[in-house]
Amino acid sequence: MEKESTKKQILEAAQKVFTEVGLDGARMQKIADEADVNKAMLHYYFKSKNKLFKSVFRIIAPKVFPEILQVLNKDMSLFEKIEKLVDNYITVLINNNNEKIPLLILNELNKNPDEFSDIMLESFNSLDFDPLKELEKDIQEEVLAGKIRYIDPQELLINIISMCIFPVCAKTFLQKVIFKGEKDKCQQFLITRRETIPKFIINSIKSD
Repeated sequence: MEKESTKKQILEAAQKVFTEVGLDGARMQKIADEADVNKAMLHYYFKSKNKLFKSVFRIIAPKVFPEILQVLNKDMSLFEKIEKLVDNYITVLINNNNEKIPLLILNELNKNPDEFSDIMLESFNSLDFDPLKELEKDIQEEVLAGKIRYIDPQELLINIISMCIFPVCAKTFLQKVIFKGEKDKCQQFLITRRETIPKFIINSIKSD
């Protein structure tokens, strides 16, 4: 039990350090200090920084994608699912503990696309349903009802995810350049995206 507690303590500390400085910028000593353990203990549990990072990545990746996609398996209309999916994404991403996670994931996927795509695939495969098949079914129902024009479920899902994630990844740029250093205005903009994104997406697919 003590071993599991120590391991969890190390993983929590590593997540904090990795999300702050990335894989390349992280140092094992810094993680050890954050976890309040000695450096030898880190190597005992995880052998290397890369192995520790993979363990952390397997924990944080589902927070940004698969866990939130569970809403697509709910008994809701397509429009309600879009609204709820966006709300869940924005709520999770602007949490102070999570807002650096998408950028971390994008950075590491860019550096090690095959390796970390496999980890993401593991997360998606952990779902007990197929999000794209569920979306396809919902889209077809709304098309038959005359409410929307057909849109490929892959395109719809990518539109939703990218519109939610990009402003969070670009928060520093938005805050400095678009909002002229006004932190509160930038934060409020991100919060209101929970309403503006669903409206934009739904209006873009509604039948004329």
